[in-house]
Amino acid sequence: MVACIVINEIKAFDTYSGGSTKVVVIHNDGIVFIPDKQIIEIYNEALDDISSSLSQALIYKNKITKEMFKQFFPKN
Repeated sequence: MVACIVINEIKAFDTYSGGSTKVVVIHNDGIVFIPDKQIIEIYNEALDDISSSLSQALIYKNKITKEMFKQFFPKN
């Protein structure tokens, strides 16, 4: 998963790279080629997870900030 994310992100900035990302897993018994479709799915799922986590972190941060603000500056 990490390789799919890193390679695809670098390809977005590197003008000399392109085409589909090729990933293989090396085992004691040999190598397994990961299909292009699965690489795209892994990459898209990872981006969705990162976006969702960031959004939730910001919402949580805003809630904490509001609570702290209430404690230091109570309404009169």
